[in-house]
Amino acid sequence: MRRASSVTQMQVCSVCGVAKPHTSEHFSGEGRKNGRLGIRCRPCKSKRVSESFRNHPDTRRAINQKSKERREAAGDRDLSALTAAALRLQGNACYYCGETISIWNAHGEHKTPVARGGRTTATNVVAACARCNREKHSKTETEYRTWRQRVGRA
Repeated sequence: MRRASSVTQMQVCSVCGVAKPHTSEHFSGEGRKNGRLGIRCRPCKSKRVSESFRNHPDTRRAINQKSKERREAAGDRDLSALTAAALRLQGNACYYCGETISIWNAHGEHKTPVARGGRTTATNVVAACARCNREKHSKTETEYRTWRQRVGRA
């Protein structure tokens, strides 16, 4: 029987050439259809995206406009009130990890993301900590909980 190794694999960034642990903390996999991590480290990917938007400002404006339209269609103007209500119901704890949060650092999180057809309603909005909000990104609640188990944060 083969034992699972506790040693994290290393990955060399294809841009900067620095070896880093091959984890989602260091290499992004967001937006990839196969769910695998990318070959660029997060700082190099971020730099590339920033440069691209700087060189193509119309693209950034188009993305922002589409996002704004989606949020307005979902009813996002009610998000802060729904977040406060959800936080009270959750006992000042993050919906996903249970970390204690306050109204000042709670993020309104859509269980089904607006980008995937979710609406800003009391049944779809929960209060989450900043880390869970960033990690969840455009995953559904089920996809995010599965991802948390896979990376050992369940």
